[in-house]
Amino acid sequence: MSSVSWGELKQAIKEVIKEEKAKEDEPLPNEGDITKNHACACPDCYCGIIDRMNKTSDYKCGNCGLPLGNEAFVKKIEKCPNCGHVEPEKIER
Repeated sequence: MSSVSWGELKQAIKEVIKEEKAKEDEPLPNEGDITKNHACACPDCYCGIIDRMNKTSDYKCGNCGLPLGNEAFVKKIEKCPNCGHVEPEKIER
């Protein structure tokens, strides 16, 4: 076992405290980001989102049928995020 001087011990403690303080100061992820990440990774949640989008979307991809949301959102996207098709199709209800 090696001996450590009082100064080395104090310095090591200061470094540990500084590291822990830095961890505390890191911003926490936005709760919405956590939810979005979970929803995209969880097959059950993802399927639920697609089901709801199928019921509420005004537009879908003209190629693969992915629900794309309302007109305002469709205008913001250049192409289908699933297949890359560029022509959305209005859903008749």
